[in-house]
Amino acid sequence: MPEKWEILTAAADEKQNAIIKHGLVSPEVITLKPLPLTYSNAVTIANELIDEPYGWGGLYGNRDCSAMTRDFFAPFGIWLPRHSEDQVKKAGTFFDLQNLEPEQKEKFILEKGVPYLSLLWRKGHVMLYIGEQNGRALIFHNVWGLKTIDFDGMEGRKIIGKSVITTLYPGAEIYCLDPGGLLLKNISAMTILGPVKQNQQPQQSDMSSQATTQNEESLKLGSP
Repeated sequence: MPEKWEILTAAADEKQNAIIKHGLVSPEVITLKPLPLTYSNAVTIANELIDEPYGWGGLYGNRDCSAMTRDFFAPFGIWLPRHSEDQVKKAGTFFDLQNLEPEQKEKFILEKGVPYLSLLWRKGHVMLYIGEQNGRALIFHNVWGLKTIDFDGMEGRKIIGKSVITTLYPGAEIYCLDPGGLLLKNISAMTILGPVKQNQQPQQSDMSSQATTQNEESLKLGSP
């Protein structure tokens, strides 16, 4: 490996015209693109994106849910559309989960989902499935907040406002969580961004298998 790598960068000349400049950098701080999509590299990129603030539609230069998933896959040379619904319906292998009960959805995700290659979707929100812990599916997502409703029927929101790792039951411990806004209840699709062994839609009678995904490395866990 060379001691220094030559790179090209955009710069401005004295008249503020765009020019290309050559520079030398250490190979310890850069890498060739695309990165191989290995477990280790996926963890590295996820750790770079975790705890980043939420910005709807890119507000203030921050990411929303679909911008985060798009930017997660970009270093691996995988292009995704900008919007969450397009990401799950126009890329990879699509699985319709609408007709499953919540428990059946999680079983199917654990059985068929590929960590770091599977997107989960509910209307308006996209998430990255990253594996399981203690029999529960884990997801990485950038989320604004959770719907709440108090004893007087007043609606509100518990703000998260950043990218976090959660189960499919974020906020389950909150007494005022709006039952209608439960995440798993509203998940309607999963898309795998890679080859699958069986291109088969989930059946309610075929939910007996359990996943045995092992986490070889630990991500920094963000709590809502």
